[in-house]
Amino acid sequence: MKIHMLYLVAIAAVASLAIAGCFFDTITGPIVTVNQNQGQGNGPGTGVSPSPGPTGVITSVRVSVFDPESCPDGSTPNPAPLIVALNCVQPITCTPLLANGDKAPESLHPPAPDSFDVVSGSAVSLRLQGNPYNRDAVGVATGVSKIRCTVGSATPGELELTVQ
Repeated sequence: MKIHMLYLVAIAAVASLAIAGCFFDTITGPIVTVNQNQGQGNGPGTGVSPSPGPTGVITSVRVSVFDPESCPDGSTPNPAPLIVALNCVQPITCTPLLANGDKAPESLHPPAPDSFDVVSGSAVSLRLQGNPYNRDAVGVATGVSKIRCTVGSATPGELELTVQ
């Protein structure tokens, strides 16, 4: 009789566990983990990271002129694009580029270039405009100056301006 009683208790225990299992949800789909790191430091965050490949990584930088050259006396300078008249101003820009040659969206590059300077010659001096990627090249002496802009590990961009 004792064995029969133990047998019934064991069956009742198994049955109660089976019934309790019916009340728990089972996971049938994939488990997705979301990183909620809100910091600005190292490590992943909730922002979108650039994708490797031709659509998401800055690979080179272009330095070019934009807007017409202007002179303080109001005269019309030489229309040649890379020749600046003495005491005149030529706006230039540093443009981060994707691998396919398109301009990189602002979300993929830092708020300012790492450097944007005259690297050889003393014919021009650079003045910062409102946008850190733009400069005014001022013709201060006759000759040639080379200007370089760097953004991260991308191939730097260079531009030579001649002042006459």
